[in-house]
Amino acid sequence: MVNHPRPVGESQRGSQGLQEAQGGGSVMAYYDRNGDLISSAQWGVYFQDKDYQVLRQETIELGDVQVLISTVWLGMDHNFSGEGPPLIFETMVFNEEQPCYRWASEEEALQEHEKLVTEIKLLVEALS
Repeated sequence: MVNHPRPVGESQRGSQGLQEAQGGGSVMAYYDRNGDLISSAQWGVYFQDKDYQVLRQETIELGDVQVLISTVWLGMDHNFSGEGPPLIFETMVFNEEQPCYRWASEEEALQEHEKLVTEIKLLVEALS
C-alpha cells in the first residue's frame, strides 16, 4: 500500500483551528466544507445533516470480511501539531486495524478516499 501523508499521530500539518479567546485560553473554531469559519450553531446544523457530513462511503468484500472506507467532514480542526491548515475531513478504514487519515480540504479528502479504495481493491485482487 502507498504510504499516505498524514495518518493520525503523524500529522505534518498543524492546528490553526484553535483561536485565542479573550482572557487567555483557547476555543475551538468551526469550519464548513469549504474551510470557511462558521459559528458553533451552524456547525451543529451541518453536523446533524448526514448528507452534508458524509462525503463518501464504500464497502469492499475481502473474502468473508467486509471493509468499510468512510470519508466525512468533521468541521472542527483535528490537527494538533501547531503548523499548517486545519484538518477538517477524516477517512477511516473499518477493519481489524481501523487506520484513520485526516485532510484539510474536501478535494484532498475525496482524492485520498479514492486512492484507498483502489489500493484495497488491488489488494483483494492480489489475494484472490
